[in-house]
Amino acid sequence: MPLHTSVPVGDSVRKLSRALEDRQRIIAWAEQNVCECHFDCDDGGRLTVSSFSHGAEYRIFCPLLSHECPRGIKFAEQIAELSLKSLPSDIPTSFRKSLIKPKETLAVYGASRWNGKGFLYLCGSTGTGKSFAAAWRIFEDLHKQIEKYWDSPGLWRDHANCTARWFSAFAVCMERTNLYAAEAAPMLVIDDLGCELHSPANAAILNELIGVRYNFARPTIITSNLALSEFSARYQPRMYERILQSNNIVDTGEENLRLVG
Repeated sequence: MPLHTSVPVGDSVRKLSRALEDRQRIIAWAEQNVCECHFDCDDGGRLTVSSFSHGAEYRIFCPLLSHECPRGIKFAEQIAELSLKSLPSDIPTSFRKSLIKPKETLAVYGASRWNGKGFLYLCGSTGTGKSFAAAWRIFEDLHKQIEKYWDSPGLWRDHANCTARWFSAFAVCMERTNLYAAEAAPMLVIDDLGCELHSPANAAILNELIGVRYNFARPTIITSNLALSEFSARYQPRMYERILQSNNIVDTGEENLRLVG
Protein backbone atom coordinates (compact mmCIF):
# COMPACT_ATOMS: atom_id res chain seq x y z
CA MET A 1 0.00 0.00 0.00
CA PRO A 2 1.53 3.38 -0.95
CA LEU A 3 2.33 5.73 1.92
CA HIS A 4 0.53 9.06 1.81
CA THR A 5 1.11 12.12 4.04
CA SER A 6 -2.20 13.63 5.01
CA VAL A 7 -2.73 17.30 4.32
CA PRO A 8 -3.59 18.15 7.95
CA VAL A 9 -0.30 16.65 9.19
CA GLY A 10 1.64 18.56 6.55
CA ASP A 11 -0.12 21.77 7.52
CA SER A 12 0.73 21.17 11.18
CA VAL A 13 4.41 20.69 10.39
CA ARG A 14 4.49 23.90 8.35
CA LYS A 15 2.69 25.83 11.10
CA LEU A 16 5.13 24.53 13.71
CA SER A 17 8.09 25.46 11.52
CA ARG A 18 6.73 28.99 11.01
CA ALA A 19 6.09 29.34 14.74
CA LEU A 20 9.69 28.33 15.54
CA GLU A 21 11.03 30.77 12.97
CA ASP A 22 8.76 33.49 14.37
CA ARG A 23 10.02 32.81 17.89
CA GLN A 24 13.64 33.03 16.77
CA ARG A 25 12.91 36.38 15.11
CA ILE A 26 11.31 37.63 18.33
CA ILE A 27 14.34 36.55 20.37
CA ALA A 28 16.71 38.25 17.92
CA TRP A 29 14.60 41.41 17.98
CA ALA A 30 14.56 41.44 21.80
CA GLU A 31 18.33 41.04 22.02
CA GLN A 32 18.78 44.12 19.84
CA ASN A 33 15.97 46.31 21.12
CA VAL A 34 15.32 45.58 24.81
CA CYS A 35 17.77 48.11 26.23
CA GLU A 36 16.19 49.17 29.53
CA CYS A 37 14.94 47.10 32.43
CA HIS A 38 11.38 47.89 33.47
CA PHE A 39 11.20 44.91 35.86
CA ASP A 40 8.26 43.58 33.85
CA CYS A 41 9.54 40.02 33.46
CA ASP A 42 7.78 37.21 35.33
CA ASP A 43 9.16 35.22 38.28
CA GLY A 44 11.11 33.08 35.84
CA GLY A 45 12.82 36.05 34.18
CA ARG A 46 10.71 35.81 31.03
CA LEU A 47 9.14 38.59 28.98
CA THR A 48 5.89 38.24 27.06
CA VAL A 49 6.41 39.55 23.51
CA SER A 50 3.87 39.63 20.68
CA SER A 51 4.77 38.60 17.16
CA PHE A 52 4.66 41.38 14.57
CA SER A 53 3.35 39.06 11.85
CA HIS A 54 0.27 37.47 13.41
CA GLY A 55 0.04 38.71 17.00
CA ALA A 56 0.94 35.42 18.72
CA GLU A 57 2.49 35.88 22.17
CA TYR A 58 5.80 34.28 23.15
CA ARG A 59 7.52 34.06 26.54
CA ILE A 60 11.25 34.54 26.12
CA PHE A 61 14.09 35.05 28.55
CA CYS A 62 14.76 38.72 29.10
CA PRO A 63 18.05 39.51 27.31
CA LEU A 64 18.94 41.92 30.14
CA LEU A 65 18.61 39.26 32.84
CA SER A 66 21.82 39.42 34.88
CA HIS A 67 23.08 39.37 38.45
CA GLU A 68 22.81 43.18 38.51
CA CYS A 69 19.24 43.65 37.25
CA PRO A 70 16.31 43.77 39.75
CA ARG A 71 15.11 40.25 38.88
CA GLY A 72 18.65 38.88 38.92
CA ILE A 73 19.27 40.40 42.36
CA LYS A 74 16.10 38.73 43.60
CA PHE A 75 17.24 35.45 42.05
CA ALA A 76 20.56 35.71 43.89
CA GLU A 77 18.81 36.39 47.20
CA GLN A 78 16.43 33.46 46.69
CA ILE A 79 19.26 31.08 45.79
CA ALA A 80 21.18 32.12 48.92
CA GLU A 81 18.11 31.50 51.10
CA LEU A 82 17.47 28.13 49.46
CA SER A 83 21.11 27.19 50.02
CA LEU A 84 20.78 27.98 53.73
CA LYS A 85 17.57 25.98 54.05
CA SER A 86 19.13 23.02 52.23
CA LEU A 87 22.18 22.70 54.50
CA PRO A 88 22.34 19.49 56.55
CA SER A 89 20.97 19.76 60.06
CA ASP A 90 24.36 18.66 61.42
CA ILE A 91 25.77 22.15 60.82
CA PRO A 92 25.44 24.35 63.92
CA THR A 93 22.54 26.77 63.60
CA SER A 94 24.59 29.57 65.20
CA PHE A 95 26.63 29.86 61.99
CA ARG A 96 23.79 30.11 59.51
CA LYS A 97 22.88 33.79 59.86
CA SER A 98 26.41 34.83 58.85
CA LEU A 99 27.13 32.41 56.01
CA ILE A 100 25.79 34.59 53.18
CA LYS A 101 28.17 37.47 53.99
CA PRO A 102 31.02 36.03 56.05
CA LYS A 103 33.78 38.04 57.65
CA GLU A 104 37.09 37.91 55.79
CA THR A 105 39.14 35.77 58.15
CA LEU A 106 42.22 33.65 57.56
CA ALA A 107 40.04 30.57 58.04
CA VAL A 108 37.47 31.63 55.42
CA TYR A 109 40.23 32.63 53.02
CA GLY A 110 41.87 29.23 53.44
CA ALA A 111 38.56 27.45 52.91
CA SER A 112 37.91 29.46 49.75
CA ARG A 113 41.31 28.51 48.31
CA TRP A 114 40.85 24.76 48.80
CA ASN A 115 40.29 22.84 45.57
CA GLY A 116 37.76 20.52 47.18
CA LYS A 117 39.99 17.44 46.93
CA GLY A 118 41.65 15.43 49.67
CA PHE A 119 41.96 16.99 53.12
CA LEU A 120 41.74 20.59 54.28
CA TYR A 121 43.26 21.02 57.74
CA LEU A 122 42.24 24.24 59.50
CA CYS A 123 44.34 24.68 62.63
CA GLY A 124 44.72 27.58 65.02
CA SER A 125 43.83 28.94 68.41
CA THR A 126 40.36 28.84 69.90
CA GLY A 127 37.91 31.30 68.35
CA THR A 128 39.72 31.92 65.06
CA GLY A 129 36.69 30.89 63.00
CA LYS A 130 37.79 27.42 61.91
CA SER A 131 34.42 25.70 62.36
CA PHE A 132 32.57 28.62 60.80
CA ALA A 133 34.87 28.49 57.76
CA ALA A 134 34.13 24.78 57.36
CA ALA A 135 30.39 25.49 57.45
CA TRP A 136 30.83 28.37 55.01
CA ARG A 137 32.65 26.13 52.54
CA ILE A 138 29.75 23.63 52.55
CA PHE A 139 27.31 26.49 52.04
CA GLU A 140 29.41 28.00 49.26
CA ASP A 141 29.70 24.71 47.37
CA LEU A 142 25.94 24.18 47.58
CA HIS A 143 25.29 27.79 46.55
CA LYS A 144 27.48 27.40 43.45
CA GLN A 145 25.79 24.11 42.63
CA ILE A 146 22.36 25.77 42.56
CA GLU A 147 23.56 29.00 40.94
CA LYS A 148 24.63 27.13 37.80
CA TYR A 149 20.89 27.16 37.03
CA TRP A 150 20.23 30.65 38.35
CA ASP A 151 18.15 31.71 35.32
CA SER A 152 15.97 28.56 35.60
CA PRO A 153 14.19 28.81 38.97
CA GLY A 154 12.22 25.65 38.27
CA LEU A 155 15.45 23.64 38.51
CA TRP A 156 16.80 25.11 41.74
CA ARG A 157 15.25 22.64 44.16
CA ASP A 158 16.34 19.72 42.00
CA HIS A 159 19.94 20.76 42.58
CA ALA A 160 19.65 21.87 46.22
CA ASN A 161 20.91 18.51 47.40
CA CYS A 162 23.66 18.72 50.00
CA THR A 163 25.28 15.39 50.90
CA ALA A 164 27.83 16.78 53.36
CA ARG A 165 27.95 15.52 56.94
CA TRP A 166 29.31 17.16 60.08
CA PHE A 167 30.66 15.29 63.09
CA SER A 168 32.79 16.30 66.01
CA ALA A 169 35.78 14.04 66.61
CA PHE A 170 34.23 13.29 70.01
CA ALA A 171 30.97 12.05 68.39
CA VAL A 172 32.87 9.83 65.95
CA CYS A 173 34.73 8.18 68.82
CA MET A 174 31.62 7.76 70.97
CA GLU A 175 29.31 6.05 68.45
CA ARG A 176 30.26 3.39 65.94
CA THR A 177 27.30 4.38 63.75
CA ASN A 178 28.72 7.91 63.58
CA LEU A 179 32.04 6.50 62.42
CA TYR A 180 30.39 4.53 59.61
CA ALA A 181 28.33 7.55 58.52
CA ALA A 182 31.43 9.76 58.58
CA GLU A 183 33.40 7.24 56.52
CA ALA A 184 30.70 7.06 53.85
CA ALA A 185 29.81 10.77 53.58
CA PRO A 186 30.55 12.22 50.10
CA MET A 187 31.78 15.37 51.90
CA LEU A 188 32.73 15.47 55.59
CA VAL A 189 33.67 17.95 58.29
CA ILE A 190 35.49 16.53 61.31
CA ASP A 191 35.16 19.29 63.86
CA ASP A 192 37.37 19.88 66.89
CA LEU A 193 39.89 17.14 66.28
CA GLY A 194 41.88 16.77 69.50
CA CYS A 195 38.96 17.50 71.83
CA GLU A 196 38.10 13.81 72.12
CA LEU A 197 39.53 11.79 75.04
CA HIS A 198 43.19 11.13 74.39
CA SER A 199 43.44 7.35 74.29
CA PRO A 200 44.89 4.63 72.02
CA ALA A 201 41.34 3.43 71.24
CA ASN A 202 40.16 6.85 70.05
CA ALA A 203 43.36 7.41 68.10
CA ALA A 204 42.76 4.08 66.32
CA ILE A 205 39.15 5.05 65.47
CA LEU A 206 40.22 8.37 64.00
CA ASN A 207 43.06 6.72 62.12
CA GLU A 208 40.53 4.32 60.59
CA LEU A 209 38.31 7.24 59.57
CA ILE A 210 41.16 9.18 57.98
CA GLY A 211 42.37 6.02 56.24
CA VAL A 212 38.98 5.31 54.65
CA ARG A 213 38.54 8.93 53.56
CA TYR A 214 42.02 8.90 52.06
CA ASN A 215 41.63 5.55 50.26
CA PHE A 216 38.37 6.57 48.60
CA ALA A 217 39.47 10.16 47.89
CA ARG A 218 36.48 11.64 49.73
CA PRO A 219 36.89 15.37 50.45
CA THR A 220 37.29 16.12 54.14
CA ILE A 221 37.66 19.30 56.18
CA ILE A 222 39.25 18.96 59.61
CA THR A 223 39.22 21.71 62.24
CA SER A 224 41.53 21.52 65.22
CA ASN A 225 43.34 23.54 67.85
CA LEU A 226 46.33 21.25 67.35
CA ALA A 227 49.33 22.62 65.52
CA LEU A 228 51.02 20.16 63.15
CA SER A 229 53.70 19.29 65.70
CA GLU A 230 51.00 18.46 68.29
CA PHE A 231 49.02 16.51 65.71
CA SER A 232 52.10 14.44 64.86
CA ALA A 233 52.77 13.63 68.53
CA ARG A 234 49.16 12.67 69.29
CA TYR A 235 48.18 10.48 66.33
CA GLN A 236 49.70 7.66 64.33
CA PRO A 237 52.34 8.62 61.72
CA ARG A 238 50.21 7.24 58.88
CA MET A 239 47.34 9.57 59.82
CA TYR A 240 49.68 12.55 60.09
CA GLU A 241 51.33 11.78 56.74
CA ARG A 242 48.00 11.56 54.92
CA ILE A 243 47.01 15.00 56.17
CA LEU A 244 50.44 16.42 55.39
CA GLN A 245 50.41 14.90 51.89
CA SER A 246 47.25 16.84 51.00
CA ASN A 247 49.26 20.09 51.21
CA ASN A 248 46.10 21.94 52.26
CA ILE A 249 47.01 23.10 55.74
CA VAL A 250 45.82 26.51 56.89
CA ASP A 251 47.04 28.23 60.05
CA THR A 252 44.13 30.43 61.12
CA GLY A 253 46.18 32.45 63.58
CA GLU A 254 45.72 33.28 67.24
CA GLU A 255 43.21 36.14 67.36
CA ASN A 256 40.06 35.07 69.20
CA LEU A 257 37.26 36.55 67.09
CA ARG A 258 34.65 35.79 69.73
CA LEU A 259 36.28 38.33 72.03
CA VAL A 260 36.68 41.11 69.46
CA GLY A 261 33.06 40.94 68.18
